[in-house]
Amino acid sequence: MQQSCRHSDLYARLGGDEFALLLTNTSESSAISFVSKFQKILLQFNDQSSLPYQINVSCGVTSVDTTDTITLEKMLAAGDKKMYQAKMNKNNSLTG
Repeated sequence: MQQSCRHSDLYARLGGDEFALLLTNTSESSAISFVSKFQKILLQFNDQSSLPYQINVSCGVTSVDTTDTITLEKMLAAGDKKMYQAKMNKNNSLTG
């Protein structure tokens, strides 16, 4: 994740296997494109790795209107909801 992000982006481990990523000055479509590229990087890593397991990712992309006041909790909840929708699709596809 560190190699994929810009210096202006913020990423953090929330706990367990959950991470959050804040892409600054990025449209929702650009964020979805970023995540698609990140998923491809993980697939390449899995192919080249000798690990006995695969690393998978389920993502939920949400955007924030910068003219609205929104809490971090609401942003995380919106992304979490979309991530669970992607998991329910059982194909790890993005839900934007």
